[in-house]
Amino acid sequence: MNSVEHIAVLGMSFCGSTVLSLCLGSLPGCATIGESHWLIDQHPSGKMVPCQACGSECTHLSAESKQKLAHCDAYYETIRASLGARVLISSDKNLKIYDRLSPGRNFSAIVLFKDPIYQLNSWRKAMIRNNRSHQCEKFLNTYTNYYNKLIDERIVGQKYYLYTNYFQKEPSDSLTKICAFFNISFNPAALRYWEHEHHAIGGSFDLAYKLAGEGAAAMAVRDMRPARFDDELVELCANHQPSREVYARLLALSR
Repeated sequence: MNSVEHIAVLGMSFCGSTVLSLCLGSLPGCATIGESHWLIDQHPSGKMVPCQACGSECTHLSAESKQKLAHCDAYYETIRASLGARVLISSDKNLKIYDRLSPGRNFSAIVLFKDPIYQLNSWRKAMIRNNRSHQCEKFLNTYTNYYNKLIDERIVGQKYYLYTNYFQKEPSDSLTKICAFFNISFNPAALRYWEHEHHAIGGSFDLAYKLAGEGAAAMAVRDMRPARFDDELVELCANHQPSREVYARLLALSR
Protein backbone atom coordinates (compact mmCIF):
# COMPACT_ATOMS: atom_id res chain seq x y z
CA MET A 1 0.00 0.00 0.00
CA ASN A 2 1.17 3.53 -0.73
CA SER A 3 2.66 5.17 2.36
CA VAL A 4 0.54 8.27 1.68
CA GLU A 5 -3.09 7.64 2.58
CA HIS A 6 -4.51 11.16 2.73
CA ILE A 7 -3.49 14.30 0.83
CA ALA A 8 -5.15 17.55 1.88
CA VAL A 9 -5.32 20.36 -0.67
CA LEU A 10 -4.82 23.59 1.29
CA GLY A 11 -5.34 27.08 -0.05
CA MET A 12 -7.67 30.07 -0.06
CA SER A 13 -10.97 30.05 -1.95
CA PHE A 14 -10.53 30.52 -5.73
CA CYS A 15 -7.04 28.97 -5.63
CA GLY A 16 -7.98 26.19 -8.08
CA SER A 17 -8.40 23.40 -5.54
CA THR A 18 -11.50 21.84 -7.15
CA VAL A 19 -9.90 21.07 -10.52
CA LEU A 20 -6.62 19.97 -8.93
CA SER A 21 -8.49 17.65 -6.55
CA LEU A 22 -10.47 16.13 -9.42
CA CYS A 23 -7.24 15.47 -11.36
CA LEU A 24 -5.59 13.92 -8.30
CA GLY A 25 -8.69 11.87 -7.58
CA SER A 26 -8.49 10.46 -11.11
CA LEU A 27 -5.07 8.91 -10.51
CA PRO A 28 -4.82 5.12 -10.01
CA GLY A 29 -5.82 4.16 -6.48
CA CYS A 30 -6.91 7.71 -5.57
CA ALA A 31 -10.31 9.27 -4.91
CA THR A 32 -11.35 12.83 -4.13
CA ILE A 33 -14.04 13.73 -1.63
CA GLY A 34 -13.88 17.50 -2.23
CA GLU A 35 -14.87 19.79 0.64
CA SER A 36 -15.84 16.89 2.87
CA HIS A 37 -16.81 18.93 5.93
CA TRP A 38 -20.12 19.70 4.22
CA LEU A 39 -21.04 16.08 4.88
CA ILE A 40 -21.62 16.97 8.52
CA ASP A 41 -21.65 20.79 8.65
CA GLN A 42 -24.70 22.96 8.06
CA HIS A 43 -24.39 24.64 4.66
CA PRO A 44 -25.32 28.37 4.48
CA SER A 45 -28.09 27.44 2.05
CA GLY A 46 -29.66 25.23 4.71
CA LYS A 47 -29.48 22.26 2.37
CA MET A 48 -27.35 19.14 2.54
CA VAL A 49 -24.59 19.23 -0.07
CA PRO A 50 -25.01 16.08 -2.23
CA CYS A 51 -22.53 13.95 -4.14
CA GLN A 52 -21.86 15.72 -7.45
CA ALA A 53 -22.10 12.46 -9.40
CA CYS A 54 -25.03 10.68 -7.78
CA GLY A 55 -26.98 13.33 -5.94
CA SER A 56 -28.71 12.38 -2.70
CA GLU A 57 -28.93 8.72 -3.78
CA CYS A 58 -25.16 8.15 -3.56
CA THR A 59 -24.40 4.81 -1.91
CA HIS A 60 -20.89 5.91 -0.94
CA LEU A 61 -22.10 9.09 0.75
CA SER A 62 -25.44 7.86 2.07
CA ALA A 63 -27.44 9.43 4.89
CA GLU A 64 -26.38 6.51 7.08
CA SER A 65 -22.69 7.05 6.36
CA LYS A 66 -23.05 10.77 7.08
CA GLN A 67 -24.57 9.99 10.48
CA LYS A 68 -21.64 7.70 11.29
CA LEU A 69 -19.16 10.39 10.28
CA ALA A 70 -20.74 12.88 12.66
CA HIS A 71 -19.77 10.61 15.59
CA CYS A 72 -16.55 9.18 14.17
CA ASP A 73 -13.02 9.48 15.57
CA ALA A 74 -11.47 8.41 12.24
CA TYR A 75 -13.24 10.83 9.91
CA TYR A 76 -11.02 10.77 6.82
CA GLU A 77 -10.04 7.12 7.25
CA THR A 78 -13.74 6.20 7.23
CA ILE A 79 -14.36 8.21 4.05
CA ARG A 80 -11.32 6.66 2.36
CA ALA A 81 -12.57 3.17 3.17
CA SER A 82 -16.07 4.05 1.95
CA LEU A 83 -14.67 5.19 -1.40
CA GLY A 84 -12.42 2.13 -1.64
CA ALA A 85 -9.30 4.21 -2.27
CA ARG A 86 -5.67 3.73 -1.24
CA VAL A 87 -5.21 7.52 -1.22
CA LEU A 88 -7.90 10.02 -0.27
CA ILE A 89 -7.77 13.56 -1.68
CA SER A 90 -9.68 16.21 0.26
CA SER A 91 -9.97 19.93 -0.37
CA ASP A 92 -11.29 21.27 2.92
CA LYS A 93 -8.56 23.92 2.48
CA ASN A 94 -8.30 25.29 6.01
CA LEU A 95 -6.22 23.88 8.87
CA LYS A 96 -8.97 24.88 11.33
CA ILE A 97 -11.29 22.39 9.64
CA TYR A 98 -8.64 19.68 9.65
CA ASP A 99 -7.90 20.29 13.33
CA ARG A 100 -11.54 19.50 14.04
CA LEU A 101 -11.84 16.48 11.73
CA SER A 102 -8.25 15.17 11.95
CA PRO A 103 -6.89 16.53 15.26
CA GLY A 104 -3.47 14.92 14.86
CA ARG A 105 -3.04 16.39 11.34
CA ASN A 106 -2.21 12.91 10.11
CA PHE A 107 -2.02 13.78 6.42
CA SER A 108 0.27 15.11 3.73
CA ALA A 109 -0.66 18.32 1.92
CA ILE A 110 -0.48 20.36 -1.25
CA VAL A 111 -0.40 24.10 -0.56
CA LEU A 112 -1.95 25.76 -3.61
CA PHE A 113 -1.42 29.50 -4.01
CA LYS A 114 -1.79 32.46 -6.36
CA ASP A 115 0.00 35.80 -6.61
CA PRO A 116 -1.76 38.16 -4.14
CA ILE A 117 -3.22 40.32 -6.93
CA TYR A 118 -4.72 37.30 -8.74
CA GLN A 119 -6.15 36.00 -5.46
CA LEU A 120 -7.53 39.42 -4.55
CA ASN A 121 -9.02 39.94 -8.00
CA SER A 122 -10.84 36.58 -7.91
CA TRP A 123 -12.20 37.25 -4.42
CA ARG A 124 -13.33 40.81 -5.20
CA LYS A 125 -15.17 39.71 -8.35
CA ALA A 126 -17.07 37.16 -6.27
CA MET A 127 -17.94 39.79 -3.67
CA ILE A 128 -19.22 42.21 -6.33
CA ARG A 129 -21.20 39.46 -8.02
CA ASN A 130 -22.91 38.63 -4.72
CA ASN A 131 -23.50 42.27 -3.74
CA ARG A 132 -21.25 41.94 -0.71
CA SER A 133 -18.82 44.50 0.69
CA HIS A 134 -15.15 44.00 -0.15
CA GLN A 135 -12.35 45.43 1.97
CA CYS A 136 -9.33 44.70 -0.18
CA GLU A 137 -6.60 45.60 2.31
CA LYS A 138 -8.26 43.43 4.94
CA PHE A 139 -8.29 40.57 2.44
CA LEU A 140 -4.55 40.96 1.80
CA ASN A 141 -3.96 40.80 5.55
CA THR A 142 -5.98 37.57 5.62
CA TYR A 143 -3.94 36.22 2.70
CA THR A 144 -0.73 36.99 4.59
CA ASN A 145 -1.79 35.37 7.85
CA TYR A 146 -3.37 32.39 6.11
CA TYR A 147 -0.33 31.39 4.06
CA ASN A 148 2.20 32.14 6.79
CA LYS A 149 0.27 29.69 8.94
CA LEU A 150 0.24 27.05 6.20
CA ILE A 151 4.00 27.41 5.84
CA ASP A 152 4.92 27.53 9.52
CA GLU A 153 2.56 25.05 11.15
CA ARG A 154 3.45 21.36 11.16
CA ILE A 155 1.56 18.37 9.83
CA VAL A 156 2.48 14.69 10.13
CA GLY A 157 3.23 14.24 6.43
CA GLN A 158 5.05 16.37 3.87
CA LYS A 159 3.95 19.58 2.16
CA TYR A 160 4.14 20.21 -1.56
CA TYR A 161 3.86 23.86 -2.65
CA LEU A 162 2.20 24.48 -6.01
CA TYR A 163 1.79 27.80 -7.80
CA THR A 164 -1.70 27.82 -9.34
CA ASN A 165 -0.67 29.57 -12.55
CA TYR A 166 2.03 26.96 -13.15
CA PHE A 167 -0.51 24.16 -12.69
CA GLN A 168 -2.85 25.90 -15.12
CA LYS A 169 -0.16 26.42 -17.75
CA GLU A 170 1.61 23.06 -17.31
CA PRO A 171 -0.96 20.65 -15.85
CA SER A 172 0.76 17.49 -17.07
CA ASP A 173 4.18 18.49 -15.71
CA SER A 174 2.62 19.59 -12.42
CA LEU A 175 0.78 16.31 -11.98
CA THR A 176 3.88 14.29 -12.88
CA LYS A 177 5.93 16.10 -10.21
CA ILE A 178 3.20 15.71 -7.58
CA CYS A 179 3.02 11.96 -8.24
CA ALA A 180 6.80 11.61 -7.97
CA PHE A 181 6.85 13.59 -4.71
CA PHE A 182 4.14 11.46 -3.07
CA ASN A 183 5.17 8.19 -4.74
CA ILE A 184 1.83 7.81 -6.54
CA SER A 185 1.44 6.15 -9.93
CA PHE A 186 1.10 8.74 -12.68
CA ASN A 187 -1.41 8.40 -15.50
CA PRO A 188 -1.87 11.26 -18.00
CA ALA A 189 -5.53 10.25 -18.34
CA ALA A 190 -6.08 11.82 -14.91
CA LEU A 191 -6.06 15.22 -16.61
CA ARG A 192 -9.30 14.14 -18.26
CA TYR A 193 -10.88 14.14 -14.83
CA TRP A 194 -14.44 14.36 -16.21
CA GLU A 195 -14.08 10.81 -17.60
CA HIS A 196 -13.61 9.37 -14.10
CA GLU A 197 -16.19 8.64 -11.42
CA HIS A 198 -16.01 11.05 -8.50
CA HIS A 199 -18.06 11.05 -5.32
CA ALA A 200 -17.12 14.58 -4.29
CA ILE A 201 -18.97 17.47 -2.67
CA GLY A 202 -18.41 21.22 -2.34
CA GLY A 203 -16.08 23.19 -4.58
CA SER A 204 -16.52 25.09 -7.85
CA PHE A 205 -17.92 22.25 -9.91
CA ASP A 206 -19.59 24.58 -12.41
CA LEU A 207 -16.15 25.81 -13.45
CA ALA A 208 -14.72 22.29 -13.39
CA TYR A 209 -17.33 20.98 -15.81
CA LYS A 210 -17.00 24.05 -18.02
CA LEU A 211 -13.28 23.31 -18.33
CA ALA A 212 -14.11 19.68 -19.02
CA GLY A 213 -16.12 20.69 -22.06
CA GLU A 214 -13.02 22.27 -23.59
CA GLY A 215 -10.48 19.64 -22.51
CA ALA A 216 -7.40 19.84 -20.32
CA ALA A 217 -5.90 22.58 -22.49
CA ALA A 218 -8.59 24.92 -21.13
CA MET A 219 -6.66 25.03 -17.85
CA ALA A 220 -4.04 27.22 -19.52
CA VAL A 221 -4.36 30.84 -18.45
CA ARG A 222 -4.03 33.83 -20.74
CA ASP A 223 -1.22 36.29 -20.32
CA MET A 224 -2.70 38.66 -17.73
CA ARG A 225 -0.44 41.67 -17.28
CA PRO A 226 -1.06 44.11 -14.41
CA ALA A 227 -2.87 46.45 -16.82
CA ARG A 228 -5.70 43.93 -16.85
CA PHE A 229 -6.37 44.74 -13.19
CA ASP A 230 -7.91 47.88 -11.74
CA ASP A 231 -5.30 50.52 -10.91
CA GLU A 232 -6.37 50.53 -7.27
CA LEU A 233 -5.67 46.79 -6.96
CA VAL A 234 -2.28 47.11 -8.61
CA GLU A 235 -1.27 49.95 -6.29
CA LEU A 236 -2.65 48.26 -3.19
CA CYS A 237 -0.84 44.98 -3.87
CA ALA A 238 2.40 46.72 -4.82
CA ASN A 239 2.39 48.60 -1.50
CA HIS A 240 1.24 45.72 0.71
CA GLN A 241 4.62 44.40 1.79
CA PRO A 242 3.44 41.55 4.09
CA SER A 243 1.51 39.77 1.31
CA ARG A 244 4.42 40.21 -1.09
CA GLU A 245 6.76 38.70 1.49
CA VAL A 246 4.64 35.59 2.12
CA TYR A 247 4.19 35.18 -1.64
CA ALA A 248 8.00 35.24 -2.00
CA ARG A 249 8.21 32.54 0.68
CA LEU A 250 5.69 30.39 -1.20
CA LEU A 251 7.52 30.77 -4.51
CA ALA A 252 10.81 29.79 -2.86
CA LEU A 253 9.20 26.60 -1.52
CA SER A 254 7.36 25.67 -4.73
CA ARG A 255 8.66 23.05 -7.18
